[in-house]
Amino acid sequence: MKLSELHRRVLALVRDEKLLAAGETVVAGVSGGPDSVAMLSLLNEVNAGSRLRLKIVVAHLNHLLRGDAAAEDAAFVKRLARRLGNEFVLKEAPVKAMAEREGRSFEDVARQERYAFFEALAKEHGAKKVAVGHTADDHAETVLHRIIRGSGLRGLRGIRLQRPISDGSPITLIRPLLTCWRAEIVGYLKEKGLDYRVDETNMDTQYLRNRIRVELLPVLERSYNPGVKMALIRLAEAAQQGYE
Repeated sequence: MKLSELHRRVLALVRDEKLLAAGETVVAGVSGGPDSVAMLSLLNEVNAGSRLRLKIVVAHLNHLLRGDAAAEDAAFVKRLARRLGNEFVLKEAPVKAMAEREGRSFEDVARQERYAFFEALAKEHGAKKVAVGHTADDHAETVLHRIIRGSGLRGLRGIRLQRPISDGSPITLIRPLLTCWRAEIVGYLKEKGLDYRVDETNMDTQYLRNRIRVELLPVLERSYNPGVKMALIRLAEAAQQGYE
């Protein structure tokens, strides 16, 4: 079987960075978007083509924000998980109402609820790893976001390849697609004939992170530096070395 470039890259990252160990259970957080669908497909490919013998548990959190579209996302992820032979677990949480009640941003509460769900599920299944689909684009966007917010050296490290999912937790959050670009991921999905869901709220520019992705970064690439994303990632690497 001919391996895709992303398959080779993810397999090398898993091996070189010891992201996964043979025989372990891993919880895969899957929203149904292109990044998480590609991650789940690649984890299954790597598992089938190696001696890892992983058990993959697919976790999906419905934020109850988009009505029928959100329910369709959950149904899509459930079908995908079953087709791949993975266990599927769904949780629902009224994130918008929680954010309003607590006076916090929707993004922060959604992230907190997702990771708390993933961590609890990992403990329930005896898993030591939770995999999420952050990409190189997400890494660059995070660094720029933190520059804008005035972050110090610690924050400029951006997205780490692996870290405890919460303070003091024995569960490790891993990001096997962190060296992969979004355009490569879309190409991989097309090559494999894999569908994915589109969350229109990712284009909602009332959120700063979305404005950075949709408006600011394209201007920086077009008018200032076509390689600005790679420059931001190099800055994160330098910040990591300085922080250590």
